[in-house]
Amino acid sequence: TIGLAMMTFTVGGLALWMPSYLERAHGMAQGPANLIFGGITVLAGILGTLAGGALGDRMQARSAGGYFKLSGIGLLLSSPFIALAPLLDWLPGVFILVFIAELLLFLNTGPLNAALVGCVPVQMRSAAFAVNILFIHAFGDALSNLLLGVISDAATPVLGSAAAGLSLAVALTAIPVAIGGVVLLRGARWIARQPEGLMTYPG
Repeated sequence: TIGLAMMTFTVGGLALWMPSYLERAHGMAQGPANLIFGGITVLAGILGTLAGGALGDRMQARSAGGYFKLSGIGLLLSSPFIALAPLLDWLPGVFILVFIAELLLFLNTGPLNAALVGCVPVQMRSAAFAVNILFIHAFGDALSNLLLGVISDAATPVLGSAAAGLSLAVALTAIPVAIGGVVLLRGARWIARQPEGLMTYPG
């Protein structure tokens, strides 16, 4: 849940603020900025989810912590791409880095949902998903949408322009993703040491 909350923080922040960043920093019109960034997100989401499901099953077959390990690696690898994307002056490069970052972010969709199902008794699964969804949004995108705006406004007078302030705010979303990756990798090691791995039993 912590790992997913950190990922949701970043994905939610990017979804809200990247089109504004494209307008301010690269002079794009609002419509094309939303359309292109949205298209990149959809494509990266589909490909990342499919790849994550296939890779996650393979890694889980080798180790009880495989789902968490793949998800943690994906988040950690995405972090530098997120940090670099808003600092580039070359617009096609921004889109390439954003696509790679989001592809890596979405690797965890299947594995972490499978892990949640696997570690909770059958009669608790609906409640577990409800609590998980509540926490990842309460501590994820519900916070990032406001916080990135605050950071952007505070940085603008220091950096000299609204574009630079927002670029910094967007780049800083790499930090929660890296934290989430570390949490998931630690979880992978802990689960791998458990006699039954992810499996739980009623009662």
